[in-house]
Amino acid sequence: MWQRQVQQAIYTPQTAQRINTKTLGFTRYKLAYENNVTELQQLYAQYAGAVAYVSVVNADGKAGIGSAFHIGDGIFVTAKHVIEFQTIVEVATTKRIEVTKDSDQYGHNTCYISPRIIEIIEGPYEHASEDVAVFRVELVDKFLPKVQLGSHTSHEIQDYEFILTDVLVIGYPPIPFTTTPNQVVASGQVNAVIDVRHSEYVHFVLSTMARGGFSGGVVMTKSGIALGLVTESLGTGSSLVETGYMSVMSIDAAIELAREKFDINLAEFGICRDLDSLIEIKMVNDSLGRLNSRLYNACVYVYDDDRDLFMEIHCDDQSLLHSAYEVFNSVSPTYIVESMSQENLIFFQAKGNPSASVLITAANAVKQFFENAGYKEMSIKKNTWQIKA
Repeated sequence: MWQRQVQQAIYTPQTAQRINTKTLGFTRYKLAYENNVTELQQLYAQYAGAVAYVSVVNADGKAGIGSAFHIGDGIFVTAKHVIEFQTIVEVATTKRIEVTKDSDQYGHNTCYISPRIIEIIEGPYEHASEDVAVFRVELVDKFLPKVQLGSHTSHEIQDYEFILTDVLVIGYPPIPFTTTPNQVVASGQVNAVIDVRHSEYVHFVLSTMARGGFSGGVVMTKSGIALGLVTESLGTGSSLVETGYMSVMSIDAAIELAREKFDINLAEFGICRDLDSLIEIKMVNDSLGRLNSRLYNACVYVYDDDRDLFMEIHCDDQSLLHSAYEVFNSVSPTYIVESMSQENLIFFQAKGNPSASVLITAANAVKQFFENAGYKEMSIKKNTWQIKA
């Protein structure tokens, strides 16, 4: 099965540390009074202060609690069901964080970020169809920790990616008999990459036990990026939350909502994506699609960075491959590069300098051709910055 190899930015704990502390102007970032020994403990120490609890009450006066996490600029992410049809009573952090600034002139300068109640000043904004919401809080100072967002997208994730990746889940499932909200952290692994009927975004199944109150909490990979947010326990009928699979929605759902509501700049948030891919459309037929929701067997791809321009069409069915190419060629004239083409792949370049809109029209014509042949769109990625207003 041919699949495109997607190049993504790789983050190590050291890279994530530089990303977070560059904004803060600090070099060390840890929980006060904690002796961090393992890599996972160090990772938790770095992000514990970025996770808050969300206390709510419903119309009947019943209290509830969920989780939220800071992604930068005072923007928090949570699960929509945590706040939907609820009144938010309080949002607060509970961890004291030690921040140490290195200075050649003054040596070490240490300050502490104490637990605090934080005020929502914008939002919350709920996604129309997905279980994610965002809101902005007032930053009393610039030292509110933030998580490093992952650059992966649901379009790119295949069924084997992130499998058996070690993760941390941070949130506020209530603990009986305790006197205050307590942050809970659990380690686990990614057990499966899945698509669910009620979401357009990829989900990850974790080995960690699902618990009420984790909803809206962040899931961090061992390399220090946010994989996603906890949204639900997948079970049947009236099964208990703890008996279901912990399901995590990919972080790109939250990123897209934050970009829509707060106009965030992805690069400033450390999100690296392939912006030079003008369009990529993945297609699948029933013979494969009913067996695996993350694999595709036909694809049209256009790369255009205003300097280099090339196209690819892949199809496992060779009887359709050249016909699909001719469809593209009829809209935007091209020539095949035989040395780069393969048995199930045609690599080709444009004659002349077609506009981005023409190339997108040609790619959509190929999509229509595959649909007429019994294929369905699996996912699409499109960047139109090349189209000038």
